[in-house]
Amino acid sequence: MIINSKLQDALKKVPQSIPPVWLMRQAGRYLPEYQKVRSKAGSFLNLCKNPDFACEVALQPIQRFDLDAAILFSDILTIPDALGLELEFSDGEGPVFKKPVRSPLDIKKLRILSIEDDLHYVFQAVKKIKQELKGKIPLIGFSGSPFTLAMYMIEGRGRSEFMYAKSFVYSNSSEVKNLLRILTENIINYLDFQVRYGADVLMIFDTWSGILSSDWFEELSFKFNQQIANTIKSRHPNIPTVVYSKNCNAHLNHIKNYKFDCVSVDWTFDLKRLKDKFEGKFCIQGNLDPTFLLSSNNILKEEINKIKNIMTDYPGFIFNLGHGISKDTDPSKVSYMVDIIRDIS
Repeated sequence: MIINSKLQDALKKVPQSIPPVWLMRQAGRYLPEYQKVRSKAGSFLNLCKNPDFACEVALQPIQRFDLDAAILFSDILTIPDALGLELEFSDGEGPVFKKPVRSPLDIKKLRILSIEDDLHYVFQAVKKIKQELKGKIPLIGFSGSPFTLAMYMIEGRGRSEFMYAKSFVYSNSSEVKNLLRILTENIINYLDFQVRYGADVLMIFDTWSGILSSDWFEELSFKFNQQIANTIKSRHPNIPTVVYSKNCNAHLNHIKNYKFDCVSVDWTFDLKRLKDKFEGKFCIQGNLDPTFLLSSNNILKEEINKIKNIMTDYPGFIFNLGHGISKDTDPSKVSYMVDIIRDIS
């Protein structure tokens, strides 16, 4: 039983005078205590693959701030790494695959993982974090969406436009759909085991579907994400599911048909429009631009209160950032932000 169920209440669309709050990338480089563990681990990937380190850094923001949820410390690219693409993180470059998908033949070589064995370090981290939380707040597990993972796998690294990957997708759409089916099955099993080891909420990060046109969004993103949500719900009816949609304003007519419990959005979404569009169907999570955490307290407070005022009468709202917190953020700004959300300051 979770002692602080504010997040889960919001996901059930229970009205609350003060919204629950947690932050994307709340465990990370902006915290000096994280940097110490990262230094001990030797690399970001070593940190992710060591359950003790992953547990320690997942708990750091919980110990420092008054947050309503913890989130598994991992990376969205664990599945492609387990599929043999050999993930590494280069300084200044972010994630890079030594063996990216470069042809339809590369897709044919991919497999359905023996998920509990191949990604055992993730599940051990989930177990450890859950034990350390002692039921005080819920634990969020997550995965990247099939399309988002495919973009990294084909491009070989993160890009702002994914021009090579998009071109490959359009030229090999049949084979890419097979890739997405393989990823979907692996993601379902991955999330399933996160629940078995202790996750209370599941989140899909659909970070790159916003680069698609409407028809391609439906074919390459929407239906695969929906399959994940449907299957997880059939296996774990009481586990809430969240989908994060970045730069997907053009796809609202599709998004409103999702069967997730919550839609998490970036700062480009108009919350007033979302309220009208969703009509209370979804919990809404978001959507402060993390750049405001680099501004003055007065500006930050003004932006927080704008969001709170818009969402005050909406049944089911979780305060979060519209994307991950910047590494340049002063932790004291996060404390201030939480106080403003809680009406403490």
